[in-house]
Amino acid sequence: MRASLAVVLALALGASRARAETVANESADLSATPSLGRGYTPAINGFHSVCFDEMPTTKPSFDFDYTFEDLELDDVHAVKRREALRTVEVGDFLARNTRERAVTSGKTTLYVHYMLASLIVDSYYASIDEAHATISKDALELLRKGDIVSFFTSCGTHYVRSLSRRSYFLSLFSYTTSDQRRDQTFELKVEEEVRKIAAKSQGDTTFTDQAKAHDLKIVTRSIGLTGEKSTAALLPFDLASYQDSVKEAFKASQDEHVGRVTSMEIQPWMSNTQILVLFGGIKYPNDEVDWNERKRILSDNAEFYIELSRHLLDMTTEVHRAEACRQAVEDQAFKDHALLPEYKDATIINQRTGERAPLSLLLDAVSDANIDKMRAIGLAIRGGADGKSGAAACMAELERTNLGGKFHNDIPSCNWSREPLPGARVIHEYCPPHLERPAAP
Repeated sequence: MRASLAVVLALALGASRARAETVANESADLSATPSLGRGYTPAINGFHSVCFDEMPTTKPSFDFDYTFEDLELDDVHAVKRREALRTVEVGDFLARNTRERAVTSGKTTLYVHYMLASLIVDSYYASIDEAHATISKDALELLRKGDIVSFFTSCGTHYVRSLSRRSYFLSLFSYTTSDQRRDQTFELKVEEEVRKIAAKSQGDTTFTDQAKAHDLKIVTRSIGLTGEKSTAALLPFDLASYQDSVKEAFKASQDEHVGRVTSMEIQPWMSNTQILVLFGGIKYPNDEVDWNERKRILSDNAEFYIELSRHLLDMTTEVHRAEACRQAVEDQAFKDHALLPEYKDATIINQRTGERAPLSLLLDAVSDANIDKMRAIGLAIRGGADGKSGAAACMAELERTNLGGKFHNDIPSCNWSREPLPGARVIHEYCPPHLERPAAP
């Protein structure tokens, strides 16, 4: 019998389901919008509505780190740097802007060297002040009516209690030399100027001449910074303006709503006293279950119910997406139900990664035969092998008992299949279709 993700986590952690958990978000998925107070369900890694009317917050804390380093471009150093800066985007920024290793001017070859200045600001302890936060009236009304299912599907099984964020301001300096060796003396002068260690004197003119001779350039990238009034100031054109850019970047990061979310603390609704009081007043068909046992049943069944309902919705969505994708391909590359000759060797582009694949891969996934298989699997899971004991029957049983009658593991119809839909990954990654015809000979 399958155990839900929530049960597995609880057993693995050896802790009560009422304790807060931390969810890492190092991948920085920009398609999601984490925010304080927003509902969240770990079983589907998905967000729900905000079910608070008022959410006063605590003051966040900030850490910042400013480093200036010679940039070695070999693979070992690149991996270590990416791990230290904790984001793929930093590696992509460096890869894009450090491709040039040598330049030719007439008969002279100049070698390009790079230095990286990184301002990293971490924000944490920005959390809901639960002593003064108020749950929304509509959410409370659902529970007063005994509609536990609607409460959890609207508000999630947890809510986001606190967020940790990280902001970056990256500056890549490049200069040239007549041989492959780095000019350590010039690099030290650049760092002194950047950090304002050197005193303002005649040496400034000397350095300006050196910078021109070395063709010194600056490229910057900001990640997770606000740009309300300081956008222009974040674009340096020389070392003087760069120093101002660093100051503006630091100011722009001092905001609790700024920065990429790196982790969030989630709190179960079942640990909220107001919610527990309302749960305790709901009548169940079987009142012989101990209240503490009832809380465990509710907590586990809520995650399972949301996971199952999301799975059924996703299956239906995938079938509709496949049909829409097939129609889009036919409109562009077919005539009279036959593939046009110019699309015989066409490729498709992955919406997420930009990678290319043969059009035939997508045509197989959206074929009539494959869509029929997808639909048949979905109907079997929803209705069960005997047509009446599948996921729909499971959900109906859980709804009848307000999620609190018995553990879903003890309900036969809840032992649902997890058979994947054939071609779903291809459809998800390559639809809507972006087709490229082969270049004309």
